[in-house]
Amino acid sequence: MSRRAVFMAGWVGLSLANGPALTAGVPLEPPVWDTQGSVVWEQSADELRASGSAPEPGYLVSQSSYGPLRLRLEVRIEPETNSGVFVGCTPGEAITPTACYEINLWDRHPKQEWRTGALVGIRPPLNQVDTLRRWNRLEILVEEKRLRVWINDALTADRMTEAPRTGRLALQFGGAGAVHFRHLNLEQP
Repeated sequence: MSRRAVFMAGWVGLSLANGPALTAGVPLEPPVWDTQGSVVWEQSADELRASGSAPEPGYLVSQSSYGPLRLRLEVRIEPETNSGVFVGCTPGEAITPTACYEINLWDRHPKQEWRTGALVGIRPPLNQVDTLRRWNRLEILVEEKRLRVWINDALTADRMTEAPRTGRLALQFGGAGAVHFRHLNLEQP
């Protein structure tokens, strides 16, 4: 794992690069990510991937906490895959939509109000975006008291918050099939 600083309009960025395969409880080197659950995460030259069957979701979780941030990445999911990106996760607590903000990546969610682009448990997506079996661009902007999400340039969430939520990031895989993440770029003010 290497870090690459990117300077853009006052933001400093971190990007994912090559690294070893991930198994439950084994972080990338140097330790930046941890895993939670039994899902096996693999990292190749150009993507992070989790696949198979996971009745209980598993997570790749940052060891560091972040406040305001801009997270950009590309994601590809299969029809039966339950995935998501979590921000503001409370350290020491389980990764859940109540301990974090969950941006859902699950077109076929049984409750369509929580489908891809929704802030799970808070608000359905502002726009419906279909994401199956192709690469999709996801951008998450967390500001002092506002959270916005775009998928393929369509605004899916715009939430004013009472107070900033500082916490860890997490990538999720559950269900069946596979989720692929690539071109992950994190910028901070």
